[in-house]
Amino acid sequence: MKPDSNTEAEDDYWDLGDEEKIPLVPASRTDKSVESSEVSSGQEGEFEGSGEESEPEDEKVDDSSENELDIDASGEKDEEVPHLAGENQGGIISYLINAVSCLSMVEKVSLLSVLIILFGAASWGVSSYYENAPEPELVLFDEDFPIEGIYAAVAEIETYWRKPVRTGEDADHGVQLKACLIPCARIKLTGSGTAALAVSFRNSKQELIGDPISLDVENGMFKKTGSAEITLTSTAGFENPSEINAYMNEDIDPWSVLFVEGAPGTNPSYKKEDNELAKVRISNVNRE
Repeated sequence: MKPDSNTEAEDDYWDLGDEEKIPLVPASRTDKSVESSEVSSGQEGEFEGSGEESEPEDEKVDDSSENELDIDASGEKDEEVPHLAGENQGGIISYLINAVSCLSMVEKVSLLSVLIILFGAASWGVSSYYENAPEPELVLFDEDFPIEGIYAAVAEIETYWRKPVRTGEDADHGVQLKACLIPCARIKLTGSGTAALAVSFRNSKQELIGDPISLDVENGMFKKTGSAEITLTSTAGFENPSEINAYMNEDIDPWSVLFVEGAPGTNPSYKKEDNELAKVRISNVNRE
């Protein structure tokens, strides 16, 4: 059977006998109809073959579009956070200002009184601390020689450390057995003065170390040596030899030797610093 030429293309059919009639349509419309027919046939095949329901196309969401939405949403959130934080801070400040302004006169006076009391207590605590806190004693050592006293004059004083001599003719007498290093001082007089001297070695706390030493000076000479020079040693010192390393690094406050003078024939006390002739620090020189 031939198609009628007077009928439109959309209504024309091929005579395929008992088979389904296929309409003749333009190419563009044919592509669209083919796509729709493929989709429908595919869905029907799924329904018929697997028996499972397919999701509607309008309910499917493109993953890329969701990611873009998430990114946009996160970006807008990040941009809004500082703005919201600023608004919150401004709201807190305004709230505090309003809260203070809403206080009555009695409440304001009470609050001011409490602040004054707290400030006064803090000031009293700080002043009491500085008044009652122990202050370290400032120790001044003589470094410029010669030193002129009332009865005698000192030309120079040299100090150092060494191990005590336990045996022999030059053994150090009276040195404690536990002392490993002892301070020493070499004193040289000048002039022709006559005096009595009291010598004492002091530790870093200015406490007496060992035994005090008494010396008589006549016409600028030590009676014990018959010369203007004498070397003195302490009967106590460092009990641990490694302490000298800390002393050299100035981790330990300096030790010193004190000279107190008095009139000839007297016995001046080593504690009377009013008659101090000289005070010299023990150097960090170690003469082992």
